[in-house]
Amino acid sequence: MQFTVLAIAAFTAFTSAAAIDKRAPSDVCPSIDTPQCCQLDVDGVVDATCASPGDVSTLDEFNAACAETGTTAMCCTIPLAGLGLLCAAP
Repeated sequence: MQFTVLAIAAFTAFTSAAAIDKRAPSDVCPSIDTPQCCQLDVDGVVDATCASPGDVSTLDEFNAACAETGTTAMCCTIPLAGLGLLCAAP
């Protein structure tokens, strides 16, 4: 029983770490942040009308992808549906 619980916990930690690495390349945003293209920024606390820029691997690609939609490139710690919380410019 304990082995099963430990195995599930280890698997969850491993898959969560892999998702973070894939979601936020280190050359675009810090490791715990997610690249987002946002339209409205309220003092870096809440950003509205946010969407993923797609698969970007450089800062130039990130800025260009957001500029195509008239939005600003932001790195958000907590991305929610259409919102970003605790965001900062890359």
